[in-house]
Amino acid sequence: MQTNEEPHLPLPLVTIALVVINTLIFLYTDLICDNNSDIIQSGGLSYLFITEDRQWYRFLTSMFLHLDLDHIFNNMVVLLATGYYLEHYLGHLRYGILYFLSGLLAGGTSIVYNMMLNDPTISVGASGAIFGLLGGLIVAVISIGRRTGHYNLYQLGIMVVLNLYAGFANPQVDNAAHIGGLVFGIILCLILSHRHSLDMTPYGE
Repeated sequence: MQTNEEPHLPLPLVTIALVVINTLIFLYTDLICDNNSDIIQSGGLSYLFITEDRQWYRFLTSMFLHLDLDHIFNNMVVLLATGYYLEHYLGHLRYGILYFLSGLLAGGTSIVYNMMLNDPTISVGASGAIFGLLGGLIVAVISIGRRTGHYNLYQLGIMVVLNLYAGFANPQVDNAAHIGGLVFGIILCLILSHRHSLDMTPYGE
């Protein structure tokens, strides 16, 4: 029997874990450590550290560092809103793979773009991976062909455009990583969700 109640999806355990880890790292670097800028310098992503020093670990560490409270708050809100539905669609493992691969490839996009500009800017933040999740959610909504929880394709498109616009309106934002994450998120989700689809509505046939 159908009702008008919202679907009760399983807890997005990977999403919750990512939010907790990111938040704890931010609290440590911002409140406990003496100088947050030193940690950004030692863990942030810049093409000079990759091409000259071969510090490959920065692709990963940069995904868990944030500049300030606004930076991490905005990222975690979008992560929760996106991950709640996408993790149910892909499953925990595929979702985790999508998140980390999108983040790493977004970092690679940033490196290539900044090399072309000869710009040694240091980038940090989870937004490249989060834009990968937005790309994955686009695939999920299209593949289902109807409303997905609170989202439909029109609403999701507005959400993506607004997030991209906010980035381009701020000269300090790594827009190359955002675009790279979005594009690779779409591609990766198409691969990961091949022959794999879960009914995201609360009703069976």
